[in-house]
Amino acid sequence: MFYLKLAFTAAITVLSLAIMASASEFDRQCRKLLPEADSFYDRCQKEGVPFGRTFHPSGGTRGEHESYRVLFSDSFQDSQFVMGCVLIGRFRMVSIYYKTSKEPLPPLKPEYIQAVDFQGNVGLNIDGKRRILLAVEQIVTDKIPERYGGSAVRNCEIGDFNRLKPHPNSAWLERGPDGRPSGFCYGYGVPCDIAQYAVFFGSGRNLAVFMPTYKLFVDADGALMVEQSYRENACAGWLEVYGPEAIVLETCP
Repeated sequence: MFYLKLAFTAAITVLSLAIMASASEFDRQCRKLLPEADSFYDRCQKEGVPFGRTFHPSGGTRGEHESYRVLFSDSFQDSQFVMGCVLIGRFRMVSIYYKTSKEPLPPLKPEYIQAVDFQGNVGLNIDGKRRILLAVEQIVTDKIPERYGGSAVRNCEIGDFNRLKPHPNSAWLERGPDGRPSGFCYGYGVPCDIAQYAVFFGSGRNLAVFMPTYKLFVDADGALMVEQSYRENACAGWLEVYGPEAIVLETCP
């Protein structure tokens, strides 16, 4: 009976997420961009902007050079969700990206790129202004390769916080009376971490949520939600950070 209840709850959750996502900015944007994915992928391979860095494994002195190519589509740019690509050798990704502003990105220049990671997240500095773009959804076609071995959601689907299809033991955000997040729940039978969350760039009430990195959540309408104590520490002490977590710095005074 317990597992039957879990399965029923999971089915209701999946249905709720699907309904919320289908009316969201993410869903509208993703479905407009998806038909252009293959042509954008071809363009990315020809016009991707180069970026390189030297990586020091385990803090050693011997560096290993990594080379990337990055590009963002100029289609439907007046949104918080846009399409972009990252090429790392044979590792090729096209994703729907989240940005905190609906302001279109300028044409990408090599000097703008400050950081790229193997999840496809990109950190930019555009004329002195930090812009972090989070890869929240992979695009997969007959031409564009699968990124996570076939187990992850793709192409406008909404998954759980591990990018998998929601299941009975998926983590979720606890919600307060106002519909905004009030805690993080790791799964059924595990106590939730109750905390205050700061919400920016939207109401934070859409149930369809991405977790791009630790303690940071993006909902399908473009709200950025972050645990308040985490944000306070970041705003007080982080400086030259351009990884995905640095998007919280775009909320600082």
